[in-house]
Amino acid sequence: MAKYLYQYNEKVYVVESFGRYIPKLIKSKHSGIYFLLMKRMFIALNLSEKVRDCLVLVQDKLRREVGEKSVKWVERENLHVCLFFLEEVEDEKIAAIKNVLNVFNPPFQLSLSKLGFFPNKSKPRVVWVGLSGEIEGLVAYRKEVKEKLLKIGLFFDPRFSAHITLGRIRRKARGTTFSQEIINRIQELLEKEKISFTTNKVSLFEVKLSSEGPKYFPVFEVKLAA
Repeated sequence: MAKYLYQYNEKVYVVESFGRYIPKLIKSKHSGIYFLLMKRMFIALNLSEKVRDCLVLVQDKLRREVGEKSVKWVERENLHVCLFFLEEVEDEKIAAIKNVLNVFNPPFQLSLSKLGFFPNKSKPRVVWVGLSGEIEGLVAYRKEVKEKLLKIGLFFDPRFSAHITLGRIRRKARGTTFSQEIINRIQELLEKEKISFTTNKVSLFEVKLSSEGPKYFPVFEVKLAA
Protein backbone atom coordinates (compact mmCIF):
# COMPACT_ATOMS: atom_id res chain seq x y z
CA MET A 1 0.00 0.00 0.00
CA ALA A 2 1.35 3.43 -0.99
CA LYS A 3 0.44 6.76 0.60
CA TYR A 4 0.24 10.04 -1.31
CA LEU A 5 0.24 13.48 0.31
CA TYR A 6 -1.67 16.39 -1.23
CA GLN A 7 -1.95 19.95 0.03
CA TYR A 8 -4.92 22.16 -0.80
CA ASN A 9 -6.10 25.34 0.99
CA GLU A 10 -3.52 24.82 3.75
CA LYS A 11 -4.85 21.31 4.46
CA VAL A 12 -2.88 18.13 3.87
CA TYR A 13 -4.72 15.07 2.59
CA VAL A 14 -3.36 11.53 2.83
CA VAL A 15 -4.65 9.15 0.16
CA GLU A 16 -3.86 5.45 0.21
CA SER A 17 -3.41 3.38 -2.94
CA PHE A 18 -2.95 -0.36 -3.20
CA GLY A 19 -0.52 -0.04 -6.10
CA ARG A 20 -3.00 -0.42 -8.93
CA TYR A 21 -3.93 3.23 -9.13
CA ILE A 22 -2.30 6.63 -8.71
CA PRO A 23 -4.60 9.12 -6.94
CA LYS A 24 -4.92 12.46 -8.73
CA LEU A 25 -6.13 15.58 -6.95
CA ILE A 26 -9.14 17.15 -8.66
CA LYS A 27 -10.31 20.65 -7.65
CA SER A 28 -13.90 21.75 -8.27
CA LYS A 29 -15.71 24.99 -7.44
CA HIS A 30 -18.95 23.13 -6.80
CA SER A 31 -17.90 20.01 -4.90
CA GLY A 32 -14.62 21.05 -3.28
CA ILE A 33 -11.94 18.45 -3.98
CA TYR A 34 -11.91 14.75 -4.64
CA PHE A 35 -9.36 12.18 -5.71
CA LEU A 36 -9.51 10.37 -9.03
CA LEU A 37 -7.60 7.08 -9.09
CA MET A 38 -5.40 6.81 -12.18
CA LYS A 39 -3.87 3.70 -13.72
CA ARG A 40 -0.26 3.15 -14.72
CA MET A 41 -0.10 1.83 -18.28
CA PHE A 42 2.31 1.44 -21.18
CA ILE A 43 2.13 0.81 -24.91
CA ALA A 44 4.55 -1.81 -26.22
CA LEU A 45 5.46 -4.07 -29.12
CA ASN A 46 5.10 -7.78 -28.47
CA LEU A 47 8.00 -10.24 -28.83
CA SER A 48 8.12 -13.76 -30.25
CA GLU A 49 9.17 -16.76 -28.19
CA LYS A 50 12.38 -17.02 -30.22
CA VAL A 51 13.35 -13.48 -29.22
CA ARG A 52 12.52 -14.17 -25.58
CA ASP A 53 14.68 -17.33 -25.66
CA CYS A 54 17.69 -15.31 -26.78
CA LEU A 55 17.11 -12.51 -24.27
CA VAL A 56 16.78 -14.97 -21.38
CA LEU A 57 20.06 -16.58 -22.48
CA VAL A 58 21.72 -13.14 -22.35
CA GLN A 59 20.25 -12.53 -18.89
CA ASP A 60 21.62 -15.87 -17.65
CA LYS A 61 25.14 -15.06 -18.85
CA LEU A 62 25.05 -11.62 -17.23
CA ARG A 63 23.62 -13.07 -14.03
CA ARG A 64 26.62 -15.37 -13.70
CA GLU A 65 28.87 -12.32 -13.99
CA VAL A 66 27.33 -10.25 -11.16
CA GLY A 67 25.39 -12.77 -9.06
CA GLU A 68 21.71 -13.14 -8.24
CA LYS A 69 21.14 -10.14 -5.99
CA SER A 70 22.69 -7.22 -7.89
CA VAL A 71 20.09 -6.88 -10.64
CA LYS A 72 16.29 -7.10 -10.72
CA TRP A 73 15.91 -9.00 -14.00
CA VAL A 74 12.78 -8.58 -16.11
CA GLU A 75 10.78 -11.80 -16.16
CA ARG A 76 10.59 -13.63 -19.48
CA GLU A 77 6.88 -12.95 -19.92
CA ASN A 78 7.38 -9.22 -19.23
CA LEU A 79 10.05 -8.56 -21.89
CA HIS A 80 8.82 -6.02 -24.43
CA VAL A 81 9.68 -2.98 -26.55
CA CYS A 82 8.17 0.00 -24.73
CA LEU A 83 6.89 2.80 -26.97
CA PHE A 84 5.12 4.94 -24.35
CA PHE A 85 4.83 4.80 -20.55
CA LEU A 86 1.56 6.46 -19.53
CA GLU A 87 1.75 7.57 -15.91
CA GLU A 88 -1.87 8.66 -15.39
CA VAL A 89 -4.70 7.03 -17.34
CA GLU A 90 -8.42 7.18 -16.62
CA ASP A 91 -10.63 4.22 -17.53
CA GLU A 92 -12.62 6.46 -19.85
CA LYS A 93 -9.58 7.01 -22.08
CA ILE A 94 -8.79 3.35 -22.78
CA ALA A 95 -11.16 3.17 -25.75
CA ALA A 96 -9.63 6.38 -27.13
CA ILE A 97 -6.14 4.87 -26.84
CA LYS A 98 -7.29 1.85 -28.85
CA ASN A 99 -8.58 4.14 -31.58
CA VAL A 100 -5.25 5.96 -31.61
CA LEU A 101 -3.34 2.71 -32.09
CA ASN A 102 -5.47 1.74 -35.08
CA VAL A 103 -3.00 3.53 -37.34
CA PHE A 104 -2.43 1.83 -40.65
CA ASN A 105 1.20 0.84 -40.58
CA PRO A 106 3.00 -2.26 -41.90
CA PRO A 107 4.72 -4.61 -39.44
CA PHE A 108 8.33 -3.75 -38.56
CA GLN A 109 11.33 -5.97 -39.27
CA LEU A 110 13.71 -5.63 -36.33
CA SER A 111 16.84 -7.39 -35.02
CA LEU A 112 18.62 -7.69 -31.69
CA SER A 113 21.80 -5.66 -32.09
CA LYS A 114 23.92 -4.90 -29.03
CA LEU A 115 24.12 -4.85 -25.24
CA GLY A 116 23.81 -1.41 -23.66
CA PHE A 117 23.44 0.44 -20.37
CA PHE A 118 21.65 3.54 -19.09
CA PRO A 119 23.07 6.03 -18.33
CA ASN A 120 26.42 4.48 -19.32
CA LYS A 121 28.64 1.41 -18.97
CA SER A 122 30.67 2.73 -16.04
CA LYS A 123 27.62 3.57 -13.89
CA PRO A 124 24.84 1.32 -15.14
CA ARG A 125 21.32 1.61 -13.78
CA VAL A 126 19.50 -0.22 -16.58
CA VAL A 127 20.73 -3.13 -18.72
CA TRP A 128 19.25 -3.45 -22.20
CA VAL A 129 19.58 -4.91 -25.68
CA GLY A 130 19.30 -2.49 -28.57
CA LEU A 131 17.39 -2.95 -31.81
CA SER A 132 18.32 -2.43 -35.45
CA GLY A 133 16.39 -2.81 -38.70
CA GLU A 134 13.41 -0.70 -39.68
CA ILE A 135 13.98 1.85 -36.91
CA GLU A 136 13.05 4.84 -39.07
CA GLY A 137 9.64 3.32 -39.73
CA LEU A 138 9.19 2.57 -36.03
CA VAL A 139 10.11 6.14 -35.09
CA ALA A 140 7.69 7.54 -37.70
CA TYR A 141 4.89 5.30 -36.36
CA ARG A 142 5.63 6.40 -32.81
CA LYS A 143 5.57 10.07 -33.83
CA GLU A 144 2.14 9.69 -35.40
CA VAL A 145 0.81 7.89 -32.32
CA LYS A 146 2.44 10.47 -30.02
CA GLU A 147 0.61 13.37 -31.65
CA LYS A 148 -2.73 11.60 -31.28
CA LEU A 149 -2.11 10.66 -27.64
CA LEU A 150 -1.37 14.30 -26.84
CA LYS A 151 -4.66 15.32 -28.46
CA ILE A 152 -6.63 13.08 -26.08
CA GLY A 153 -4.83 14.54 -23.06
CA LEU A 154 -2.22 11.90 -22.27
CA PHE A 155 1.34 12.77 -21.28
CA PHE A 156 4.56 10.76 -21.27
CA ASP A 157 8.32 10.97 -21.56
CA PRO A 158 8.98 12.20 -25.13
CA ARG A 159 12.36 10.46 -25.30
CA PHE A 160 12.62 7.17 -27.17
CA SER A 161 15.36 4.65 -27.74
CA ALA A 162 14.59 1.38 -29.51
CA HIS A 163 15.60 -1.23 -26.93
CA ILE A 164 14.42 -4.05 -24.69
CA THR A 165 15.11 -3.67 -20.97
CA LEU A 166 16.71 -6.79 -19.45
CA GLY A 167 17.09 -5.61 -15.86
CA ARG A 168 17.69 -2.79 -13.41
CA ILE A 169 20.54 -2.51 -10.92
CA ARG A 170 19.14 -2.77 -7.41
CA ARG A 171 19.52 0.31 -5.21
CA LYS A 172 21.69 -1.53 -2.69
CA ALA A 173 23.96 -2.76 -5.51
CA ARG A 174 24.66 0.60 -7.16
CA GLY A 175 28.23 0.52 -8.40
CA THR A 176 27.79 -2.90 -10.02
CA THR A 177 29.51 -3.04 -13.41
CA PHE A 178 30.00 -5.61 -16.16
CA SER A 179 33.42 -6.59 -17.48
CA GLN A 180 34.38 -5.86 -21.05
CA GLU A 181 34.91 -9.59 -21.47
CA ILE A 182 31.27 -10.44 -20.78
CA ILE A 183 30.10 -7.53 -22.94
CA ASN A 184 32.19 -8.88 -25.82
CA ARG A 185 30.83 -12.39 -25.29
CA ILE A 186 27.26 -11.12 -25.37
CA GLN A 187 28.01 -9.22 -28.57
CA GLU A 188 29.44 -12.36 -30.15
CA LEU A 189 26.31 -14.26 -29.12
CA LEU A 190 23.98 -11.66 -30.66
CA GLU A 191 25.98 -11.62 -33.89
CA LYS A 192 26.02 -15.42 -34.03
CA GLU A 193 22.31 -15.88 -33.34
CA LYS A 194 21.26 -13.07 -35.71
CA ILE A 195 17.82 -12.86 -34.14
CA SER A 196 15.44 -11.01 -36.44
CA PHE A 197 11.72 -10.74 -35.91
CA THR A 198 8.56 -9.11 -37.22
CA THR A 199 6.54 -6.98 -34.84
CA ASN A 200 2.97 -7.20 -36.07
CA LYS A 201 1.13 -6.34 -32.84
CA VAL A 202 1.12 -3.40 -30.45
CA SER A 203 -0.48 -3.74 -27.01
CA LEU A 204 -1.65 -1.67 -24.07
CA PHE A 205 -0.61 -3.06 -20.67
CA GLU A 206 -1.68 -2.12 -17.17
CA VAL A 207 1.00 -2.06 -14.46
CA LYS A 208 0.05 -3.36 -11.01
CA LEU A 209 2.59 -3.02 -8.23
CA SER A 210 3.16 -5.78 -5.70
CA SER A 211 5.68 -6.78 -3.05
CA GLU A 212 7.29 -9.04 -5.67
CA GLY A 213 7.68 -6.23 -8.17
CA PRO A 214 5.52 -4.83 -10.99
CA LYS A 215 3.13 -7.12 -12.81
CA TYR A 216 2.01 -6.42 -16.38
CA PHE A 217 -1.51 -7.25 -17.56
CA PRO A 218 -2.58 -6.91 -21.22
CA VAL A 219 -5.63 -4.72 -21.75
CA PHE A 220 -5.88 -5.09 -25.54
CA GLU A 221 -3.73 -5.60 -28.62
CA VAL A 222 -3.94 -4.13 -32.11
CA LYS A 223 -2.54 -5.73 -35.24
CA LEU A 224 -0.30 -3.63 -37.45
CA ALA A 225 -1.42 -3.73 -41.08
CA ALA A 226 -0.56 -1.87 -44.25
